[in-house]
Amino acid sequence: MSRAVTALRDREKWSQTDLATVINRAHRRTEANDVSRWERDLRFPSAPNRLLMAKVAAKLGYHDLARIFRTRNSHIKETDS
Repeated sequence: MSRAVTALRDREKWSQTDLATVINRAHRRTEANDVSRWERDLRFPSAPNRLLMAKVAAKLGYHDLARIFRTRNSHIKETDS
C-alpha cells in the first residue's frame, strides 16, 4: 500500500500536501503528515481514503494502483511502475 501511495504521487508529480488536498476535496480530513505515515508504513489509510485514492487513480488511468487501493489485503504484490 505504501508504494502505491508513493507511486500515485510520483506519477502525478504531487507533493504529500497535494495528495492530502485531493483527498480533502472529498471531505476526508487528511493532512500531509497522514500521507507521510502511509508511505512509511506507520499507518494504513482508512477504507474511505483507500477507495477515494482508487477512484482518483482510475480516473487518471492508473488502473494498477486503483486495484491496490481497492484491496483490503495490504500484502498484495505492488509493482514498481
